Amino acid sequence: MLDSPVRQTGCFVVKFPSTVWQQVACHPVTEGPFAPSTQPTIQASTIQPFAGGGGGNDYVANSPTTIIGKAVGEFVTSGIKSESDSKAGKNRYSLQINSNFIYNVATQLTDYKTTKAWEQFVYDNWDGVVFIEYWLFDYANTYQHCPTYTIPNQKWHNDGYGDCWENDNGLGGLQEVPPTQLSTVVMSASADYLGSGNDQVIFCTPTACGLNGWVDGALDLYQNWVNGGAAGGGGNVEFNVFGAGGGSMAKFNSGTSIQVSLSLYGESGKSITPVCGVGGITLESNNLNLQTAEGCSVVGQGMSFWENNFPHDTMTVSYSTPGGAGPTGAPTFKYVDETGNAATYTLTNTPTALWVGRGKASAWSVTPNPLVGSNSAERWMSGQTLKGIAATETLNFAFYHQYLQTLYYSVAGGGSPSAPSFTANQFGASASQVLTLASTGYWFDYDNGYGTSWSVTNPLGGSSASEQWVTSQATTGQITWGQTIAFTYQHQYYLTMKVSPLNSGGVSPSSGWQNADAQVSINAGARPGYKFLAWKGTGAGSYSGSKNPVTITMTSAITETAIFVQLPP
Repeated sequence: MLDSPVRQTGCFVVKFPSTVWQQVACHPVTEGPFAPSTQPTIQASTIQPFAGGGGGNDYVANSPTTIIGKAVGEFVTSGIKSESDSKAGKNRYSLQINSNFIYNVATQLTDYKTTKAWEQFVYDNWDGVVFIEYWLFDYANTYQHCPTYTIPNQKWHNDGYGDCWENDNGLGGLQEVPPTQLSTVVMSASADYLGSGNDQVIFCTPTACGLNGWVDGALDLYQNWVNGGAAGGGGNVEFNVFGAGGGSMAKFNSGTSIQVSLSLYGESGKSITPVCGVGGITLESNNLNLQTAEGCSVVGQGMSFWENNFPHDTMTVSYSTPGGAGPTGAPTFKYVDETGNAATYTLTNTPTALWVGRGKASAWSVTPNPLVGSNSAERWMSGQTLKGIAATETLNFAFYHQYLQTLYYSVAGGGSPSAPSFTANQFGASASQVLTLASTGYWFDYDNGYGTSWSVTNPLGGSSASEQWVTSQATTGQITWGQTIAFTYQHQYYLTMKVSPLNSGGVSPSSGWQNADAQVSINAGARPGYKFLAWKGTGAGSYSGSKNPVTITMTSAITETAIFVQLPP
């Protein structure tokens, strides 16, 4: 019956198994107003969770280029036990199919041109009525009154803010469907669909359908169901279960879950592949939240999304790559959603709020680590704990850009010093690695374009004023790529050279460090008025005696004193 428009205005019913529309009397509608949202901006869809079901927060189906002729909405539900409207009480709600805003309208319902209008197709379950509601925004503010032309038996109303609204004559007496049976109904809204010339709302239950229609020229929706727009423009359609009017909220019991499905068709009946948008148009709402696991999905001409009010925690997650981007794949956040189902989300650099299940069974994890694009010499690795139990918290997973440093050390000249430590940043903090005699790889952070500083111990532990192990290599540098560095430490002893008495002569070499086991030639020279007498040495490898020059062996720290005597006058 949804594909069988009636080519005249009025009210019609069909009771199955009949497939013939029968005209019945229409009646003035007292319901309303079903006000617009204060935040009707439409944006491209996202899986960011938010309070759903109207109030400016909803998914909408967008037709990027094709004028919309018909929209069909239906539900799949679970867990509904009760519902109460925030103003009207128990078992009160509305179903709405809402158009985008219409701009620069001058039609038979308006005395003057208005800058913005809007059309709603409504089912109110209180008395089983379907009707169309029209809005002219800021009309009374501009012209000091609402339009004088009205639909028979109806009139324009000022909403108190300078906007004008009016209902057509609706079809009553349809089934007052309880909230628990939402999954049994189908609703459609159309504008000049298949050349009917009318705007029509059809509401069907398993036993009957009701149709209410008025001339499309009321707001010329058939020409304008295209100029609202998600990102890139196009016509929008919002469909959901809402409060019973006046900006009220339909409040469902905890544990309610509803899948909202919406299909779009052009005026000729050809299906339209919609695009998911986020925004919402009506002010009425429900207490269900847009489910994050599925978000909004499109299959063929159909768009669908889930909303529920399951208990949940909110995890706000993102990832970063300190030291510079470069991996070819973002990490995946695996979690249990608020419905208890396993879900995945590809992390981005933008913090994103996800609703997660509550309790010990709600585990999460992040994979892979390191990220795709890493190799044996370069990687993006996280040092954080990448698994846990869900809770309301904000987490950024930092995958550091790192290069492999292959490091080892050796000692020339013997001895037993402590091993050196190589210090650089690991996972954003200074870290030291004790080197070994074997070649070993260590990962350290890289700072994009600048490198990060490193340093190595020099001299080695165990050194003193008389004995040391030192390297002549660079002991600081920058990590800018993967590299191999072998540090060689030389064992040295201190050679102390003296003369006695003072100023009686000179010695060479000067006091200083000498390599262990080195053969060192020492020489003494007398000043005028003195002559060399002998060497007095202490320490293993030293020399005591009158030879000059003489060679000593640095097998320990050595002190050599050249003794001079004064010549007679």
